[in-house]
Amino acid sequence: MGYPMSTQLSIPVQQGAQTLLPSRPKKVLRCKNDSRKPLYFHNTMKILSIDGGAPLIPYIFLNELEKRTGKSIPELFQLVVTVSTGAFPAFFFTHPSLRSSLSEVQQLQILRASFANRNAFKNEVEKNFSTYRLRDVGTDLVVACYDAMSRDEFLFQSRIAKKRSGFDYTVNQVLKASCAKPSVLDPFKLKRTDGTESLLLDGGVLGSNPANIASREARSVYAEDNPVIVSVGTGSVARDTSMVNLEIKDPQSLMLFTQAASGTVGSFGPPEFTALGATTDVTLSIFPNSKFRFDTELTSHGKSFWYTDDIFEMQKKAARALIEQQSVRLDELCKSLVSG
Repeated sequence: MGYPMSTQLSIPVQQGAQTLLPSRPKKVLRCKNDSRKPLYFHNTMKILSIDGGAPLIPYIFLNELEKRTGKSIPELFQLVVTVSTGAFPAFFFTHPSLRSSLSEVQQLQILRASFANRNAFKNEVEKNFSTYRLRDVGTDLVVACYDAMSRDEFLFQSRIAKKRSGFDYTVNQVLKASCAKPSVLDPFKLKRTDGTESLLLDGGVLGSNPANIASREARSVYAEDNPVIVSVGTGSVARDTSMVNLEIKDPQSLMLFTQAASGTVGSFGPPEFTALGATTDVTLSIFPNSKFRFDTELTSHGKSFWYTDDIFEMQKKAARALIEQQSVRLDELCKSLVSG
């Protein structure tokens, strides 16, 4: 019973895609002296966008970010948006009960064990996350999936879960849906309190980078036109980026471009080039404050969905190399986050 995005701002997978659920509420609390920003924003809204792909890389990166700032992810960001396997580090860093009950070593062990194979994933997710709920995360969290029944985007949203119990799910349900990569894991059938169902797939079907979802949520839900978006990658491989070079100067053009590009998504397989993935650099370039993108290179073997010891070590080294190579920019980011 997550909220799909509103029809007006949807990024349809095919022409005329229909949503099965009502549009999100439009009401936003605002400051008396500021008609644009919600009440709890001090200056500019800060959003963390976590790619899907190799979850160990953002896990290590976010751990470093917290160490350098001396603050937790919920203290640094008003909104966290993720897709696919990025939901693992997202929950590890935003759910206070998970953080207090599991040490860093235990979290890494769970991450390694969960992606050992198909059966291990089901067992580990059920064993370690079934008692935790979406409503209890420490900041606003959005996990994007794809609904094969409505043929549209489906969002798990903690802000809705906090207000309406029918939209609150266990963390293991969200993880099963978010990581349901076609041909790897079974689609997740979500039964809602109104009797309807969704058949949810890995949101990577629509693109592994949710930066565009983050910018859209900032505008449509939080009335924030120019958020700071910190986008954390999971290791890039060679792909077609020719469409990224199109001249897109404003948010409206970005939305139209994304809607047009999404027509290229024609299968449930993980395409090398998809609408949301293609607009990553475009999204970050048209927002003046959104200048923080951290990613590293990783071979296609290193981005394998299932972990072996060598792949786990490969991703660990890639994360450390990213931190070392981008140390100056990371310090700049930390200073900006703490001071702003």
